[in-house]
Amino acid sequence: MLTKKQLDDIRSLQQISEETENIELKLNWDTLKSRPADEKNLHYGKSGMVHPDHRRKGIFTSLFNEAVKQLTKVLSPYC
Repeated sequence: MLTKKQLDDIRSLQQISEETENIELKLNWDTLKSRPADEKNLHYGKSGMVHPDHRRKGIFTSLFNEAVKQLTKVLSPYC
């Protein structure tokens, strides 16, 4: 399971992002709280947030591209 610190860090980033962008992010906290820290399966809905101070540096794009690569690997036997 994710540690209390990891969950607190996610909640903090969510709050900072919402305040900066004046938006409301909908994270599934029940899923996050029960998710194993080393979860490798893609059946969980994935969300990505980048701290406002670190945006426009390609961080999200890199994370997204890696997710696509991993998903392609997992799904390739079925295509």
